[in-house]
Amino acid sequence: MNQATLNTLREASLGLISVRMSKVAFHLDYATYPPLILFCLWLGHGHIALWMSAFQFAFGLCVWTLAEYLLHRFVLHGWPYFAKFHQAHHDEPRAMIAAPTIFSMGIFALIAYLPAALLLGTWAALPWFAGFLLGYLAFAAVHHIVHHAQGQGKLLRHFKLLHARHHHGKDGRNFGVLTGFWDRVFGTYESPTR
Repeated sequence: MNQATLNTLREASLGLISVRMSKVAFHLDYATYPPLILFCLWLGHGHIALWMSAFQFAFGLCVWTLAEYLLHRFVLHGWPYFAKFHQAHHDEPRAMIAAPTIFSMGIFALIAYLPAALLLGTWAALPWFAGFLLGYLAFAAVHHIVHHAQGQGKLLRHFKLLHARHHHGKDGRNFGVLTGFWDRVFGTYESPTR
């Protein structure tokens, strides 16, 4: 193959990971993740104690916040393959640029569910994964609202200011969207009130 063909193939493969989307494709996460979360909870029901299921769910939600920070900081801002598309989001924050739902589901199954199933067992991993996915869904919703909502309630204003520091403040700051906890732990927090 010549270089032009290789470049075309590379661009096509990159397009599968993050693209400008239609409104339907951009919002598809909100239609697909809730049933998947409920399915994981239903499937795991009865195989482990309710208190353990609730604990695993909450733990998965907490682990999402760390995964969000690490993925945002080291993958979306670190790996050139992904950073190219994330930079497009920084350049046009209101554009509908995101990872396709099928891609994010596959990645989460690989990096979250599979290791959890190996460590915890299939049934205990299901509520954990449901919590992880709810964390992702909450992140997606808050991130969308931060860039698209016009309201100025106290909580929304906090999220908007925190994320604005990521987009317009010092480089390498405020990678968390749902929480600034991991930014504080890893020294990348910049106060939204500065």
